[in-house]
Amino acid sequence: MQANRFFFENRDFNEQFNRVAREQAELAITELHGVTLQDQKGIHEARKRLKRLRACYQLLKPLDRAAAQAGNELFKAVAKKLSGYRDNLVLLETTDSICERNTDLAADREVRNFRNHLNQESNSAAEDMSQHLQEARDSLRHYVEQLTLSPPTGFDAANCVAGVLATYKRCRKLWKQSYRTHVEDDFHAWRRVVKYHMHHMELLCNLDTILNARIHLLSQLSELLGSFHDLSVLKCKLAEQQAASASLSATVESRQREQLRQANKLAKKLFADSVAEFSLALQAMLDDSRRQLVTAETEISPPSERYERPPAEDEQRS
Repeated sequence: MQANRFFFENRDFNEQFNRVAREQAELAITELHGVTLQDQKGIHEARKRLKRLRACYQLLKPLDRAAAQAGNELFKAVAKKLSGYRDNLVLLETTDSICERNTDLAADREVRNFRNHLNQESNSAAEDMSQHLQEARDSLRHYVEQLTLSPPTGFDAANCVAGVLATYKRCRKLWKQSYRTHVEDDFHAWRRVVKYHMHHMELLCNLDTILNARIHLLSQLSELLGSFHDLSVLKCKLAEQQAASASLSATVESRQREQLRQANKLAKKLFADSVAEFSLALQAMLDDSRRQLVTAETEISPPSERYERPPAEDEQRS
């Protein structure tokens, strides 16, 4: 399997965009080939690649909104083909993680019945897994072929910065909106954009090592919001089962409140800067990176370009 290079290696942003997109799609195809009923890791890894690809295409919006929308819809559709079986496994894992900390819940007859119901749904989803995996691989292969024949053009540093800032602005807006409304769909939308922003920082991590600390905090926030979403899905599933345990529902609610408290604490660190302030910091990193590149190119230039050739002995005697 090829190395994972999910970052822009140089300042040719268009070339690097196409390289990253191709590599992520090809890695996803490879990972889906290794999936079996006993080993689901490839689905999880492929879905992470698809989220990275969607983040890449968010950066295209300032340049070509139609292409950005088409890319987003494509990778969203592929991810949906992979979601059924994996989502049921996540529900089972989430239920088990709650019961591990509460022996009374683990012994609750209603909870055991609920878990058995999830198992049945998981087995049902597994029956269609092989076909969905093949369809996902075919869609990604077609994408790679089209990217080779007709890659995006014109994507430069200005487009990249504009795309990053647009996502950062949405992060701040959805953060404030979510805690104002406390609607779970708003938190889910915020989680998705936080993930985009994290991937944008990963793409630009070569600009400044300070971005690594930001990526770490964004990863923590993304994990919290992801777990919150998993619990929201579990809560909806519990509501469908009228005989489900009330104590399990209460435990879910309690855990979600703590997750939102921690998420808000992280968000205050990550999104305190206004869009204008964040723009200035980002532009300063780009300018500094450009200066370092010019300095490096000067240092490695051939000596003949920097110094005059010393005269030969015959020339000195004459």
